[in-house]
Amino acid sequence: TATNNKAKRRMAPTTTNTTKKAAVPNNNNNKRPYDIILFGATGDAGRCVAHFLHNKGALLGITSWSLAARNSTKINTMFEPILSKNSKSNNVNGIQCGTPIIANCNDYESLLTMASQATIILTCAGPFTTYGESIIKACVECSTHYVDITGETPWVNSMASTYGEDAKAKGLYVISQAGYDSVPSDLTVALAAEMMVDDECSYVETHHELKRGSMPAGTVNTTLHMVLKLRRAFLAVATLGLVGGATAEEKRDQSRRDEEKSKRRSPGLVPKNVKGSIARDVKWNNLLPYSSLAKSWSFPHFMAVANVPIVHTTADSLGYGVNAGKGFTYRERLTFSSFIDGNMKGTFLAWATFMIFFLVGGGLILPLIIPSILLFPDTTSRLIKRFNNYDFGNTKRDTFRNLFNGYQPFGFTKCVALASNGSGKVMATASFEGDYDAGLGFTALSATTVAAAILKRIANGKEGKGFDTAVVAIGPGALREVYELVGIRFDCKLNGKL
Repeated sequence: TATNNKAKRRMAPTTTNTTKKAAVPNNNNNKRPYDIILFGATGDAGRCVAHFLHNKGALLGITSWSLAARNSTKINTMFEPILSKNSKSNNVNGIQCGTPIIANCNDYESLLTMASQATIILTCAGPFTTYGESIIKACVECSTHYVDITGETPWVNSMASTYGEDAKAKGLYVISQAGYDSVPSDLTVALAAEMMVDDECSYVETHHELKRGSMPAGTVNTTLHMVLKLRRAFLAVATLGLVGGATAEEKRDQSRRDEEKSKRRSPGLVPKNVKGSIARDVKWNNLLPYSSLAKSWSFPHFMAVANVPIVHTTADSLGYGVNAGKGFTYRERLTFSSFIDGNMKGTFLAWATFMIFFLVGGGLILPLIIPSILLFPDTTSRLIKRFNNYDFGNTKRDTFRNLFNGYQPFGFTKCVALASNGSGKVMATASFEGDYDAGLGFTALSATTVAAAILKRIANGKEGKGFDTAVVAIGPGALREVYELVGIRFDCKLNGKL
């Protein structure tokens, strides 16, 4: 009921506390060598996490960390400035890296060795559908907490179904989507909803503003992996199973996963009762360009497909949204200013530009790309990967130059949640902004911050409940406080405006 839902909520502060907070305490009872081991350190996002820890990790109370990857030569080459015995961070808030660990997703014993040395494994090794499961399995077996930066929600749901009960029984924190996908959306919605104590939060939008920076190469690789998987499924249907379908390895993995799932009967991360609302919101998010709350036109956010399920999952767990989530509607928008400079936000031109690009660009490109993937998958994959590695406008070079030199601010990430009750007369606004790009700088900062918040809970004797969203596992107010330690700014108002 609505009354019970309200009882589950905790009030969020309505103004930003500017008083300097103490760092998150370390878990003094931890007997393992490292607070955090970073796995997948040699990828774009992993490198950024390493430099964040090296330059700013102490701000979060982290005292020890190391990095892990499968290629020792690559580790020594990429991280020579960090690994050198004479290396000192340019920032007094940095932490010296421990001895690197060699671990490989195809060598389960190496993953067990890695997981047994850390309180938390923070992994950036994607695509997670390919490389992620063995790491989760090793963490659960070693009673090690887990954080990742994936946006592959169906995979997360599958992992929760397979390993959820074991992780919960061991009191573990298993937190996926701890980067730009999906913390800013989820946290601002929770903070806005919790201010509406006397009114049910029934409709929420987040408006995102992103500037500068670059997308991790792994994001495109993950998308390509999913497209090729759909290609095999399409060919299997079109040829009555003669061509395509799952690979032998995928069939073995799925068979093993189904067997383990049948033994455990674990629910997935995303509750069944909100899946209909998720499908509805993803669909209408792409069709309705105008926001009645913000009174502006905007783009549908390209990451809504990853973030909408997480926002609904948290809403269901924390109890905002009436009628078991069916009365809770969520949309996710990208402001026009994310694409161009100037005072054009809030005009119809934003949507018109998007529609022209979508219809004309899609009409010209998709008829070429789709047959190419169907007929020449290997060649098309190579071309897409080559395109992915090309640094347009030197944006990745500039991002790395700033992040790898003391983790200096570069770019801008802002998310504003607008929440209203059923009548639309009560509205709460929660904003979240930081001075790093969303894809690399902020994602690395965010995942490390979530890991630090888990360390704090462990130090306070609070066990995890297995698979959860970061907002549910840590709590909206507590998570906000930890983000503020690394410069993320919040502003929460009742009856606020964008």
